[in-house]
Amino acid sequence: MAFKGFGDYMKAKHGKLFDQAMEIAQDSESRIFDGMIFYLNGYTPNIKEPALLNGAMVQDYLNSKVTHIIASEMTNSKIQSIKTPIVKPDWIHQSIKEKRLLPWSQFRLYSGLDPHQKTIDKFSSRPNPDNTNDHNNFDTKKDLDLDDPKVQAVVCTADGFIKRYFETSRLHYLSTWKSSLVDDVIKQMSKKSSYVPPKNPILMHIDMDCFFVAVALRNQQELNQKPVVIAHSVQSTNFSSTSEIASSNYVARERGIKNGSNLGRAKELAPDLIVLPYDFEGIVECTKILYNVLLESSDFVQAVSCDEALIDCSSQIFHEEGMNEPSNETVLGFARNLKKRIFTETNGCSVSIGIGFNPLTARLATHKAKPNGIFRITQAIVDEHMLTIPIGNLPGVGRTFIDKFNEMNVITCGDAQRISLQKLTKVFGEKNGRSLYSFCRGHDTRVLINKPRQSIGAEINWAVRFKDIAQQNKFILDLCNEVLDRVSATGIHFQHLTVNAKKRDYKGEPWKYLGCGHCINYSKSTMLDSFANQSNLYPAVLKLFLEFQIPVQDVRGIGIHLKAQNVVDSGQRKINFFPKKRKDDIVENSSDVELITDIPLKSKRRCSDIIKQKKELEDFHLRPSASQIDASILACLPKSIRKEQERLAVTRPSSVMKGKKKPNLGRKRDTIPTLGGLTDSNLIWNRIQDWLSSAKGGNEPTLVDIESISLYLCALVSNWEMERCQKILKAIRKSISTREKDSHLQHWDNAYGKILKRVGDITQDLYGSRIIM
Repeated sequence: MAFKGFGDYMKAKHGKLFDQAMEIAQDSESRIFDGMIFYLNGYTPNIKEPALLNGAMVQDYLNSKVTHIIASEMTNSKIQSIKTPIVKPDWIHQSIKEKRLLPWSQFRLYSGLDPHQKTIDKFSSRPNPDNTNDHNNFDTKKDLDLDDPKVQAVVCTADGFIKRYFETSRLHYLSTWKSSLVDDVIKQMSKKSSYVPPKNPILMHIDMDCFFVAVALRNQQELNQKPVVIAHSVQSTNFSSTSEIASSNYVARERGIKNGSNLGRAKELAPDLIVLPYDFEGIVECTKILYNVLLESSDFVQAVSCDEALIDCSSQIFHEEGMNEPSNETVLGFARNLKKRIFTETNGCSVSIGIGFNPLTARLATHKAKPNGIFRITQAIVDEHMLTIPIGNLPGVGRTFIDKFNEMNVITCGDAQRISLQKLTKVFGEKNGRSLYSFCRGHDTRVLINKPRQSIGAEINWAVRFKDIAQQNKFILDLCNEVLDRVSATGIHFQHLTVNAKKRDYKGEPWKYLGCGHCINYSKSTMLDSFANQSNLYPAVLKLFLEFQIPVQDVRGIGIHLKAQNVVDSGQRKINFFPKKRKDDIVENSSDVELITDIPLKSKRRCSDIIKQKKELEDFHLRPSASQIDASILACLPKSIRKEQERLAVTRPSSVMKGKKKPNLGRKRDTIPTLGGLTDSNLIWNRIQDWLSSAKGGNEPTLVDIESISLYLCALVSNWEMERCQKILKAIRKSISTREKDSHLQHWDNAYGKILKRVGDITQDLYGSRIIM
């Protein structure tokens, strides 16, 4: 199928998802969630279908129509920025189980409250969502007074704001570590002789144990036997705290506490939990020590993160053995010495080392080495060892792939080895399938490499508030200078520019002070006329930003990102919105035409007709249907082109009619079709379902209902929405045909016949043929 552009593709995608939801909802079991629209955030298994079968609509994207967000977990900052109620999946399951709509507030995500406990909502200006019947979004605080000196001192227009922001932003600090490490490692490796991967390398995966905790405990060794975690919310004693845990020691992990879990839940599991802050100075110090030791002790270092690296130490170990094949004890002895040196020079930070003959086996060996140990996988034991490795330990295998493997009864790599390459590529795609086929056998052809920095940029979405365009443009200029300072430090040339922006989707202020809140995101890209510099970056950024047409008071975030010219779009797969010309379409140069020169004239004409008909049929499927043509656009075309498009416009044979009369494309679109005052397609579908459900109770369709639905479907036809019309007609027919036959259902059959006749009459008038069902 060909698409005219990305917007056309997304429109078709959303339409397809809506149609799929309608098909599931046809077998509706109840109307518990009638009128509600859910958005599923993150991993929420076994929710979509039960919700649809009980009256709700489920959207795969978040917008203002969504009444509830269903989520199992979410960061506190995101919860604070979203105005829509966020509830646990249990709300849906329990409501269905009890066959009634339970109060969603009892299932609020991370509330940490007893259902009957009074909340601060009672004493604030923020309305309690439990008292609303239509599930409206929360209100926000009033706009900030940008003339207030206290506000002026902290918003983005304050002097030196950008420098202070990036110096104190922990997220910025964390996100730039790897790039800085890679740059430094590349610089240090350039001082060594060129690295050539050996035929039989000895690779080691170095992984620090509970790194952030270990750094924080270097001077507090007495806490080593107690549960300790690293998090931002150090002073919090609230069991409902949603601050995320960055690192936990093994004592805490034995209590069920994991990295990434929320602090409130961790304190429930371990009331004696000790929470320490980040020691950023210590982390930087230990990271430098770690990489200096690795650079001195290896042939090549691949930087992975501040506490993790892959090294090739083949020549170091072979040198000890006089170029003979090193013994296992020699390799393990080298690793023990390396481990001891790291522990000593970092003042107490332990490390686990996995040893293998390729990057995959080295990483898998680390799983066995944890914590604070050493393990080696050799080619002699790899086949046996891979049989018991969980499939989730392979690189690139996440929750989605694990679910697919579970459907094939695959739990370990040994199970995966029984799956053919053909099936793996069919299920996971060509590239992923081949990688999984090799990885589950312990094969890995990747070599160690440090990819140079591919992109650079800066983005701020906190405290962004402007009074006028002058302040806005001054901030953009300062942000451009920040990006250019970073560019000059890399020595790399960048030419591809992307500008991001956030526009607030609310009134007033969000609950997080100076936060961006729930926003509409914008992004535009372009290729600069030359490498990014002082003269061309700011004008280009300003031009793209102004194209967003965001009112200055609504700007809540601005980002500037640059890519190196040689990496733009490299390896990225794209959707082909325009069909490729197929060999069969080029009839003039086809060998089929040349072959018919030696056959009788009568047969030659017959063959030519067949080839011509084949070409016309293929062209027919590539043409847009009449319902896809906008008359307002058509009217703007030159007369000759407009007539040609009218001549080529056809209706799809799978969806409409057969006839010779051309559709009337020159008229204007009718008004938006309505049913009972409703215009939203989701709500209209719910109304039609209610009407069909009344047949179960022995009710008969009234003439008013038949007339209303007939007028709505006829309006869809007049508005060139034939696909939607036919979908609804099929749903009505299916609903009636699946009922047990009795006397009152005859009235529903008659109602369907009347509706179909009315729709057929208008399609006859507009298209020259009746609709085929």
